[in-house]
Amino acid sequence: MEVAFCLGLVSLLYCYGGYPLLLWLLCRTMLKDARHDAPGAEHPSVAVLLSVHNEECRVHSKINNFQALDYPRDKLEFWIGLDGSSDGTEQLVRSCGDERIHCLAVAGRSGKTAVLNRLAKRTGAEILVFTDANAMFRREALRELAAVFRDPGVGLVSGRTVVRAEGGAAEVEGAYYRYENWVKVQEGVRGHLTGADGAIYGMRRSLHEDLQPELINDFAHPCHVILRGYWARFAPAAIAEEDAAGTAGQEFQRQTRMSAQGVYVYSRYIGRLVRAGHWRFAWMLTSHKLARWLGLVWMLLLGAGTVELAGRSPWGGLLLALETGLLALAAAAALFPNRAKSVVFRLPLYLILVHLAYLRGVLKFLAGERYVTWEPRAG
Repeated sequence: MEVAFCLGLVSLLYCYGGYPLLLWLLCRTMLKDARHDAPGAEHPSVAVLLSVHNEECRVHSKINNFQALDYPRDKLEFWIGLDGSSDGTEQLVRSCGDERIHCLAVAGRSGKTAVLNRLAKRTGAEILVFTDANAMFRREALRELAAVFRDPGVGLVSGRTVVRAEGGAAEVEGAYYRYENWVKVQEGVRGHLTGADGAIYGMRRSLHEDLQPELINDFAHPCHVILRGYWARFAPAAIAEEDAAGTAGQEFQRQTRMSAQGVYVYSRYIGRLVRAGHWRFAWMLTSHKLARWLGLVWMLLLGAGTVELAGRSPWGGLLLALETGLLALAAAAALFPNRAKSVVFRLPLYLILVHLAYLRGVLKFLAGERYVTWEPRAG
């Protein structure tokens, strides 16, 4: 039990504290990596790529958002791929009257990644920008992304998501995004971003290759770019806005799918990264992603060790009381959602649900389950 306690405690502290601290220290003690001195084009041509399935309720807003972007009109186009849509999405896209907006209807469900593969082949733009139907770019977002690509050594640039809604659930989700973005800032300084924000990121079209349909693009693309010898950077001023997640059940399913897809991408790339000598990126990928997906395992080990330690040490008793209190807050938020709206209640519940979903996704991956298609996020 002492071994379990130590393993659980050290792993949790490392995942959420030690690894970010090490990144921060590296960024303060080492010079910024740079490949080239020659600047690239100030306004490269950009193609925004979007794969949708039955997004009739959102696609009009997404088109309006695209048309309002502050970017040279002759350097910008929008490609919308319809993944077996059966609603009015296609009619809305084709009737928008903007020659820069293109529609590709794919019969049957082939999955988001397969549709994006097909869209990437249709455009000659220098930069491919990937997004989601529910993500609305701020007016200057594409300029902020494009500015980072002026360094020819940069292959991928990720923006960040801001949660728009207010209330307890949104505050918790927003706090999680802020923590993640701080970690991404440290990774981006080193040019080794471990995961792009699927709502807003870009990569050079010259580096794009078709991905297998079961690979999640916003996790696979940074790995691919690093293997090709380019940097993956973070542009915190390139912002997309989203509403807070739907119900807890919908968010649980989404996190399960994302972790299952993420572990699959990790299993496909980690060996290649090590063999190619990208040890630093492999360490970052393992610390930021895999160790966190196993977070519930560390929590269970810590809890089991604490129960045994509580009978022998006052410190163990204090820690057990703290853990019990956090569980009680989470239970109150789950049982009385209309009363326990404070972040104090919702944050413990959110962390427990997210880590349950992470572990469920890992188990689904180990069981051989792969995600190719899924329903759009509720909105």
